[in-house]
Amino acid sequence: MNVTKIPYPPAAANLNIFMGVDDDTKTRPDEVRVLCALAAQTRGNLLEIGTNRGRTTRALAKQSAPRLVYAVDFIPPVCESAMAREQVNEIPTMETVCLHARNLPNVHLSLLDSKTFDYAGKNIGFVFIDGNHTLEGVRADTELALAAMRDGQTAFPFIIAWHDYYDDRPVDSCFVRVRQYLDETFSEHWPVKHVTGTAVAYAEWPAAGGDEGGKAGAEWEWVLGPSSRVVA
Repeated sequence: MNVTKIPYPPAAANLNIFMGVDDDTKTRPDEVRVLCALAAQTRGNLLEIGTNRGRTTRALAKQSAPRLVYAVDFIPPVCESAMAREQVNEIPTMETVCLHARNLPNVHLSLLDSKTFDYAGKNIGFVFIDGNHTLEGVRADTELALAAMRDGQTAFPFIIAWHDYYDDRPVDSCFVRVRQYLDETFSEHWPVKHVTGTAVAYAEWPAAGGDEGGKAGAEWEWVLGPSSRVVA
């Protein structure tokens, strides 16, 4: 396992973020500040998987404008049967999905299964994964992003961030699956950083190719090799 705990980044502490007015978010304001600070380290556009009511989306869009934020979520009955049972009540409706951000000019909302998101032509440099928290869902969203990077469809620097990397959830909770996947699979291939005091973890690729990069090469054969683990 190659997961390093890092202190809360000073660059995030003083950010003024712009979220919605209610308090229904599962991502705390201090965590949203971390996401905004990470996004600021990248170029290109942003992708949020699991926008829900759009409070994090709003903060990312305001902080990163004029860069585009692609917000992805679905409403029932699409994929509802594949969701973890703890998340079913969190699935937004047509009235609430991306409520706080869908009218912003740099937010592009897509109601679809995140496994079908097409990275081509979107120049995405920052991905925030907070969608389907089953092990299969976390794996599919992550490996789709890695495949896009491998195929030269992303911007660099490139960062993938995950929410719900917890130390203290019951073993039968879906909210341990993010940690399980990162600890047991992803971090065996690439280092992960966990921001202390938050549920945010991330991995970064400063440049394409070479020792610091992530594009092409044998290190990504586990993403789309002969036995692809990307969920179809």
